[in-house]
Amino acid sequence: MPDADSRALVEELLHSVMQLHGSGLSQMLEIALPRDGGTYQALIDDPTLRSLLLIHDLHPLTLEERMDQAIAKVLPYMKSHGGDLQVVEIVDGTVKLRLKGTCKSCPSSAITLDLAVRAAFEEFCPDLVGFEVLPMEPDPVPVPAPAEKLVCLGEAALA
Repeated sequence: MPDADSRALVEELLHSVMQLHGSGLSQMLEIALPRDGGTYQALIDDPTLRSLLLIHDLHPLTLEERMDQAIAKVLPYMKSHGGDLQVVEIVDGTVKLRLKGTCKSCPSSAITLDLAVRAAFEEFCPDLVGFEVLPMEPDPVPVPAPAEKLVCLGEAALA
């Protein structure tokens, strides 16, 4: 915009349109909820509407709840390959993940994460800034059971 007045006018118009859309979406959810025949759930599950609801801070589920939905979607596939997925933490909108099970040694595990998990997070958590795959934890080294203390017969006789 060439001048500050034009820029201010455009920002005011955009703000008004966003308020109108937010009010409309809020009203739509209020109408659907009491008459719920699955409509309310369908509205909050729809990927396009989910994004709009999030923009207007109207989505009823938290980021963590939606993340659980995303993981639930990809977990059966990962488990079918002997793998599992652990959410370690969420920091500043970025989730930190760790692969577990035999999936972590699978050469295609990085591709699995990049495709399946990323797609599920984009669908259920478009407000998530990103995700980071933490290094795999090494398999625990088996510790042998402590050996029985051998007593020298000579020591036993002295005691």
